[in-house]
Amino acid sequence: MKKHNYRTKKINEINWQELSLQFVGEAITFAVDVAKLQQYGLLTTRDQKLSFLVKWDLPETRELIKYLKQFNGSVTVVMESTGTYGDAMRYQFSEAGFNVYQASAKRVHDAKEIFDGVPSLHDAKAACLIAKLHQEGLTKPWHELDSAARELNATRREYEMYQSQYRT
Repeated sequence: MKKHNYRTKKINEINWQELSLQFVGEAITFAVDVAKLQQYGLLTTRDQKLSFLVKWDLPETRELIKYLKQFNGSVTVVMESTGTYGDAMRYQFSEAGFNVYQASAKRVHDAKEIFDGVPSLHDAKAACLIAKLHQEGLTKPWHELDSAARELNATRREYEMYQSQYRT
């Protein structure tokens, strides 16, 4: 079984111009593990022979997008479908012109031991799993809800919140 290295670099510690030269002519996947504060992403080629793990704080997303735009090839962003933490980030990626795909949180969780033989899951590993699932064709394009569906979803969440308080 292949040994995996989950070493990351902060976005402001990376020479983005030099890194983009390594990926010239490649279709690039940027797989993101969404969290409340610190985000992790794997920048990788389709065959995953060239990969680079990055981390950034949520307010740095616009800066990260500026760096990703330096990659003149096709960049596809893949994100886990978790709660609402990633909504603003997903919107920013879409507005920047990136194709955004959705990875099932359950699939990421279920794949944690298959990937490297270790039953743990942490943010950097999750980003690697998301990229692998996308490579295997197990993700789907992210379709935004229209305003009526968003309103219905918000009402459902509000109902669930009150129901949980009522039951306790």
